[in-house]
Amino acid sequence: MTQKKTIAAKQLVAAKKAAAAERAAAAPSKRSAPSKHVARLKRAAASKRAASSTRNAAPRRPAAFAVTGAPQEPVRELPLPARARLLARWIAHWPPLTVANRHRFLFQHAWVVTGARFGWWRGAEALRILVVADRQLERQWRFATAKRAEAERALVEVRRRSAG
Repeated sequence: MTQKKTIAAKQLVAAKKAAAAERAAAAPSKRSAPSKHVARLKRAAASKRAASSTRNAAPRRPAAFAVTGAPQEPVRELPLPARARLLARWIAHWPPLTVANRHRFLFQHAWVVTGARFGWWRGAEALRILVVADRQLERQWRFATAKRAEAERALVEVRRRSAG
């Protein structure tokens, strides 16, 4: 979610700079030629537009297997292994058991498990990372046993479907 905010913030800054450059170019100037500053702003805005268009064209990730009715993996989201690694790193810092932290864990865990069951790219790898993190969380919070078992069942299912 923070990645979306930063992309949106960067796009907003780029749009403001482009608008400022257009206003400066449209404003009557005392000189006949545009200033170096305005030309530099125009070049910067054009390069940012070009960079954002190539960044938004994210490559598709191949599915591990096909599931009828399953949605395609959103390419603007983190890949499942990266999401699982981030969750494992967060768990390694021993967050206190609060309602917000529990909600964060449950959401990220469900995203990885569900995505892997949908056949999204490298789901088995993400589930292996998740099972290790769940074991650590079991020792910390004493409630993740059911979630670890769910991730292990999903890993068995994903491995069976990927092999076949």
